[in-house]
Amino acid sequence: MRKTMLALAIAAAALAAAPAVAGHWHGRSWFGWGFGIGPVGIGVGPAWWGAGWGPGWGPTGWYEPAVTAPARTDLTAVDTDVEPEHARVLLDGELIGVADDFDGSPGFLYLEPGHYTLEFTLQGYAGETVEVDAAAGRYVPIKLELKRIPGEKAAPWYDRPKGLPVGRVFGPPPVAAAVAARPGPDPSLRPELRDRAAMGARPPAGAGGAALELRVTPANAAVYIDGRLVGTAAELGRLERGLAVPAGRHRIDVVAPGLAAKGVDVDVTEGQRQQVVVELDGGAGQS
Repeated sequence: MRKTMLALAIAAAALAAAPAVAGHWHGRSWFGWGFGIGPVGIGVGPAWWGAGWGPGWGPTGWYEPAVTAPARTDLTAVDTDVEPEHARVLLDGELIGVADDFDGSPGFLYLEPGHYTLEFTLQGYAGETVEVDAAAGRYVPIKLELKRIPGEKAAPWYDRPKGLPVGRVFGPPPVAAAVAARPGPDPSLRPELRDRAAMGARPPAGAGGAALELRVTPANAAVYIDGRLVGTAAELGRLERGLAVPAGRHRIDVVAPGLAAKGVDVDVTEGQRQQVVVELDGGAGQS
């Protein structure tokens, strides 16, 4: 008994001294630093192979450090919100990871401009194929639920190939390389980015037909309108006259690494100036 109490005291001291670690837990139970009970005894750490003693009892998973999005504007971000989460992801026939690797926590799948074929497969489930035309600044959310094949044994949730993902940024094969689209936000949606020499010191009044005043948090969130990147929340918040858009309906998607993406639809009429407020919550996924 005395040895057990001593072990618990040492474990508590290690817990108090342990640094905070940011990242992503895979598996069916979530817990941070704490006591872990495994097949060989009691220990303290970010993960223990066995039963985890944390917010809830259940099989533990493994820890993957947080990854930030590439600082490039010439990529398409693909959000693979696919069930089951351990479905294999094949890019042009090559295995690159599982769906959970590219669902926004800790990062997305980034594609250079070009055409790609994405396949989602898993033993016991019918596969799905998605064609993606990648261009600078695009955001492509993929939400799928693979259908079970009756009578066929399904791969268990812990069956994940080692060494994945093999990467986060991919380009087309050299022989099929496409001419890269112009990087950066779409100039047609950002009058202030057009050639000022051609259009004068100020954009003509009513150039977009309407305007959106975008109030988005966090400041580093990427904002897409009708599938095209228009800038970060901080950049758009500095626009004095709002963002010029054509009159009609528009889809606004806001994404940031490690947070749940949000999308809203807005209708604006000719000459209207409308404010849109979007705040991202914690967690990962697509709303």
